[in-house]
Amino acid sequence: MEYPQADFRFSHAVVGYALLWQLFYKAVYAGSFIFVPWFKVVRSKSVTYYVKKLRLVKRGITDEKEQARLASGYFRFFFASSVVSSAHGFAMAYFLVPWAWRNSHQLVDAHIDTTFAEPAVTMACRVFTGYLLSDFVLVAPWAWRFKVPDDVMFIAHHVTLLYTWFSFANGSWGHLFAVPTMLTEVTAPLVFLRWLLNELEYTGPLFLANGVALLSTWYAFRVFGYTAFLSYRLVELRAELFTAQHLARNLPVLAFHGLGCFLQLNWGYLLTAGALKLLLPKRSPGNGEGKKSQDKVQ
Repeated sequence: MEYPQADFRFSHAVVGYALLWQLFYKAVYAGSFIFVPWFKVVRSKSVTYYVKKLRLVKRGITDEKEQARLASGYFRFFFASSVVSSAHGFAMAYFLVPWAWRNSHQLVDAHIDTTFAEPAVTMACRVFTGYLLSDFVLVAPWAWRFKVPDDVMFIAHHVTLLYTWFSFANGSWGHLFAVPTMLTEVTAPLVFLRWLLNELEYTGPLFLANGVALLSTWYAFRVFGYTAFLSYRLVELRAELFTAQHLARNLPVLAFHGLGCFLQLNWGYLLTAGALKLLLPKRSPGNGEGKKSQDKVQ
């Protein structure tokens, strides 16, 4: 079944959305002057904070570099940008979850060059691209100044997505890629809440409920929707992917998808391992060791 082909040309609206995301970030950043000092007090009194600092070294973040970043306001920037990321996740959920629920058959029947001529998808693409542009502008100075691997990888992530979405826009294709990818952003508010609760050393019912919701949505949108379903559809459409006419256009996007699948599965494994570590009882010293020590005494 063929669906109407939308005119998926980027408009000045994308720049407008990028500016709106910037304004929202500025507002949150200004408000963070109230909350961030309180977070710093909580973190400074936390034993686990110093354990986290040791882990930074393993990620290529030396203590001196971390102190320099914090002194430059990185923690406040990270907090504000995470709030914006959460708002973006809610926006993607608002536009795409109802649409995907009602129109899942369109994703099942779509082809590589299909674009969905529906306002919800078009708006989601513009808002998503505007967010990417805004976030790139925010993160780039930190990546350039301190060259921390996490920030550098974040820049690489945004560059690949911007390249992909501009390719979709200029060629009017790729909504089969775009919709499952944008749906992965639904997990962003839960990721932010997990970070926030960790900062506050909170382990109550809300932490457990958020963990269950995060793991469930991660598997639904990132493992099943993005990794399994989209990969299956691409295998079905391999003849369209590897046509000589569009090979140069399709191969980079296919490579980015492969990298994305690896990241989703790796992060999903880490989340699952963390959940199992919390849920499964900790193993106490074995009775065998105690018995051996008793035998030695006797």
